[in-house]
Amino acid sequence: RSSGQPEQRVEKQGSVGVSLPSAWNGLLAMAANSDRENGPACVLFGGMSLLRTMSETGVDCHVAAESPGDLTKYSRSKKSFTCIPSLSSESGQVLDALNDIGNRFGEKPVLFYGNDQTMRFVSRHRNELSRCFRFLMPASDVLTICSEKDRFSEVAEKLSVRYPKSLVVQGELNRPALERMQPPFVIKPDLTRDLGNIAAIAEVRTQKALMASS
Repeated sequence: RSSGQPEQRVEKQGSVGVSLPSAWNGLLAMAANSDRENGPACVLFGGMSLLRTMSETGVDCHVAAESPGDLTKYSRSKKSFTCIPSLSSESGQVLDALNDIGNRFGEKPVLFYGNDQTMRFVSRHRNELSRCFRFLMPASDVLTICSEKDRFSEVAEKLSVRYPKSLVVQGELNRPALERMQPPFVIKPDLTRDLGNIAAIAEVRTQKALMASS
């Protein structure tokens, strides 16, 4: 991805989706208005970064994590901790565990999801989870477009939306296309595909350096 052009945040209306600030503020409002005596303000389906963010709001946080040794278990910011089956397990097991958490309280808790993997799981099972949780989420096709960078680039270009120019590399680098882009560049692996242990984001300042590393 080239960062030569400024990135703009675009608010999508209607059936297209909701802006991130609007969604976040909406969830916080739902959590703040929860019945604090009979139920939790929120359930966090995510890791430490999500818990740290929420701990600053004064909202009671109940954590659902896949690992019994997850760092959130030892945090003073959480109200309770529940270990649930891994997302690689049968979806029914994960759903049962999450819904069991939601059913503990007299009022539906607000569900926050912390990464792309948990977001996709909630999206796929939104009907089942909505029986026990409250959450905000755009349509599944919008989530797919926004979470897959190559598809987002295609849609943004068709809609004439300004965005950092992107180049998807699968195999050999498209050098002519790269030469038309302006440095600096940010190189990020597609974590939705199996790339082994590659999980780093690299920044390259010149085309020459990028060509040499390819």
